Amino acid sequence: MVELSEPNLGLEASGVVRGVGPGVRNLRVGDRVMLAGRSTFSSSIVLSELLCAKIPDGMSFIEAATMPIVYGTAIQAIMNVGRLEKGQVNRSIYALQRNLNAYTL
Repeated sequence: MVELSEPNLGLEASGVVRGVGPGVRNLRVGDRVMLAGRSTFSSSIVLSELLCAKIPDGMSFIEAATMPIVYGTAIQAIMNVGRLEKGQVNRSIYALQRNLNAYTL
């Protein structure tokens, strides 16, 4: 792999792992991945496995390439801005379901 020397366009992408370093634990050559990084509009990129996630079966490369930044933004909003805490999810889903039921009546 060749690491790009200057920042280029692109913040997210998808592709196939073609090589891994000795410390990589969760990715293997041939894995389909989505990733967030710099200069992702290129034919190859070197980055930490922490910036990669395996693509679920049934998801296309095109769909996967749109996920990292959007998902990261949603997690940032829920966890840091919204200050979500353990146990709040079940209560929030119940409240949403109750409100939707009231609306449909």
